[in-house]
Amino acid sequence: MTINNSSSGVDVITACDSYTWIDGITYTASNNTATYTLTNAAGCDSVVTLNLTINDVVTSVDVVTSCDSYTWVDGVTYTENNNTATYTYTAANGCDSVVTLNLTINYSVHDTIYDVITSATYIWHGTAYTTPGVYHYYSTTEYGCDSLLVLVLEKDDDGGIEATGDKFRFYPNPTSGPIYFENPEIVKVEVFNMKGSIEQRYEGSSIRSIDLTDLPRGTYLLRLTLSDGTVGVERVIVKYIH
Repeated sequence: MTINNSSSGVDVITACDSYTWIDGITYTASNNTATYTLTNAAGCDSVVTLNLTINDVVTSVDVVTSCDSYTWVDGVTYTENNNTATYTYTAANGCDSVVTLNLTINYSVHDTIYDVITSATYIWHGTAYTTPGVYHYYSTTEYGCDSLLVLVLEKDDDGGIEATGDKFRFYPNPTSGPIYFENPEIVKVEVFNMKGSIEQRYEGSSIRSIDLTDLPRGTYLLRLTLSDGTVGVERVIVKYIH
């Protein structure tokens, strides 16, 4: 008589979320009691016990509030609200960690106001202005984003203030870059974009021309100062850049 022995073993497994074992069952929780019987090489039973550790996939929500734009962990720069973007990385337990973005974008305020002086002073946000020019008012919105208001203050050609438009005549407008001034008494030229930021500045005893070739196409404001201190503001369009 030959006696062959049954055998036994333990199947040690670590999985994420779920695992389908040789018994055809899908386990979603750790288990160390399930068994399955096979036939060993000697023709006897071979009993396998499952030792399963289930680690869970980690999910989380990244709540972000930003001004104008936000670059997330996925490398994408978002400029609008988003609550669907996801990013997956490996957690400490070796399973996926899925983060969902919950992004709120609030916007900065940039606005340009055109007005004229019709009396000795012009009151704007508590400040009195007496000469034409480009003025700025900085604050924050209710959401904490930047707020920039630009006041373009001009002379009133029909009011009690002396009209000065002829003193600042220039050509061509629109321009492909260079512009030329007819008045030789211009001693200072400041070029502003429509957000109120200065792009170029020129000073001299008699400025007869400037070159706007390096500026992107668009509308700009020229703040011109004469030798007697008179200030004027004119618009110029940079249109045909080569």
